[in-house]
Amino acid sequence: MSSQAAPFAFRADPPSGFAPYRRPARRMPWIVRLVLTWDARHRTRRHLAALPEPLLHDAGLTCEMALAEAAKPFWTA
Repeated sequence: MSSQAAPFAFRADPPSGFAPYRRPARRMPWIVRLVLTWDARHRTRRHLAALPEPLLHDAGLTCEMALAEAAKPFWTA
């Protein structure tokens, strides 16, 4: 093997502004997992409500369906 670096390198740090949902660790207390789940639901529903109609149509949703989902409280699956 040569000591030359590969033409590409895996970046351990994501680019700025990129925040993927991270799966909670198994040993995390249940209350923390619950709060993380609620937060993910809240953010997802807020983003769904903000999508324009053409993008909703591409996803197979109507405005009414998206608004009904977005109106659900965060604790409801």
